[in-house]
Amino acid sequence: MNENHIYSVAFGVSDDGRKVVGRTHAPDTQVAFLWTQTDGMVNLGVPPTWSMTEAHGIAPDGSVIVGFGEVTGIGFEAFRRTEAEGIVPLGVLDESPFDYHSEAHDASVSGWVIVGWSKFDRWRFATTWTPRRGLINLNEILTNEFGVDLGDHQLSQASAVSYDGKTIVGWGGHKDYSAVEAFLVRIPCIDDCDRCSFRERMTGRCKPQGDGTVKVVAKLSGGRVGATLTFCLDYYKAFAEATVNEDGRAKARFKRLPPGPHHLTLKECDAPAEVTCE
Repeated sequence: MNENHIYSVAFGVSDDGRKVVGRTHAPDTQVAFLWTQTDGMVNLGVPPTWSMTEAHGIAPDGSVIVGFGEVTGIGFEAFRRTEAEGIVPLGVLDESPFDYHSEAHDASVSGWVIVGWSKFDRWRFATTWTPRRGLINLNEILTNEFGVDLGDHQLSQASAVSYDGKTIVGWGGHKDYSAVEAFLVRIPCIDDCDRCSFRERMTGRCKPQGDGTVKVVAKLSGGRVGATLTFCLDYYKAFAEATVNEDGRAKARFKRLPPGPHHLTLKECDAPAEVTCE
């Protein structure tokens, strides 16, 4: 982006490899970027009160980008970015001087769970962020909600999270930093991460129509009761909403389609299904 200073680093990629995120130099500062084959490298910008941004991760479906930026004169703060909202700060654990620092490094599908780290009272702690609860110390979640006895160990940074938000990896060690070790945490859902736990249980079926077109019926099982989901046809060319019923099922129909292969997915979860209509 700056012809006089060639510099860029990629940190994250979507599941399908179509979106890449990282950092590069713009004329005046360092900025987060999104790269696609169609648009090339796109500057994601810097909020008015910030001096730089850096993208470190992207949700598997490519819908949410995460990273951090420098809040001018204050410190560093994690962010999430979507096409609709732009860059949204995620907060810090400690707003006091010298401790105002948080970073986001990865996100589960649709950004339901975002992981990273933040400082508190001069210490560095692994964090999770969810839309409902905001930024939380992962050590406290494990201790207070799941009864895990961490002893003298402390989780210092969460570096990556699984598709469903239930597995988190990173590094930590003894509280005196005498040893540093990798960690893997498997926990039940935090808030809405189970909204997408059904990703392998969507199917599609074709029904030929009398006018030479076909109707595609998309069915989902094992969904969270009451969740409203958006079925997408052929890479977001058509949409249909459906609510998961008491049996955990939802159904959507797409009419007057040409025969041939069709692709189904869920906007919220990127649950894929392929169907070929003869």
